[in-house]
Amino acid sequence: MQALPDGRILIQIEKIKRDSLDAPQEMFIDLYSRDLGFIKTVYQHEVRRATYLTASRPASVPVPFAASVHWETTPAGEIIIGYSGRYEFEIHNPDKGRILSFSHTYTPIEIMAKDKERHFRGIIATVTGTDGTVIRQKGVPDYISRNTEFPRYKPAYQGVKADAEGNIWVLPYALEADRAVPRMDVFDSAGRFLSSVRIADGAFPHIMAPLPGGFWTVRINRDGEWTIVKYRITE
Repeated sequence: MQALPDGRILIQIEKIKRDSLDAPQEMFIDLYSRDLGFIKTVYQHEVRRATYLTASRPASVPVPFAASVHWETTPAGEIIIGYSGRYEFEIHNPDKGRILSFSHTYTPIEIMAKDKERHFRGIIATVTGTDGTVIRQKGVPDYISRNTEFPRYKPAYQGVKADAEGNIWVLPYALEADRAVPRMDVFDSAGRFLSSVRIADGAFPHIMAPLPGGFWTVRINRDGEWTIVKYRITE
């Protein structure tokens, strides 16, 4: 959920088709008034974030490296929206609708064996006992490992942010060698490519509080300690 400068609110909603669980999910970005009255759907797109098994036991299996909808609001009150299956974005005015779109060339990153191992290590299964007790356990259950299908390539990107000047920052899926110092592609407010940049001594700001000439963000170390950091944007 994000607020526009005029106080209206954008809410992302993911809907599952209960009458057809194996169908793709649908992602909506809906516009609401200041008092939470529904106005309209700004954007919608099918996503495939999970598949559902019904043959042996009802279960949800996460789809690894699934393309998804990423979006951000700008200081001017416009909405940047992209579906990461392609390196493309749309810019919407909340009243006029889509006002422009842009794309960027990129080299698809192939999913390797180490990516698959990392995916399975990150899964924590939730099991409900006969008495209703919910148990979280590490390790990949057999029904997940047997029914997980990996795509050949990763999505085009995994995040988008806007700074105080309205520039658009995109985090593409980087090569393994670049994981320690992620690379961002930066576009101006009209979608024109400016540069590929790196954040010195940091990572992509998934949490960003923009301010003129920079931004605040959060860094978390391996011990789970949080540090609030202010970055300056330079030429």
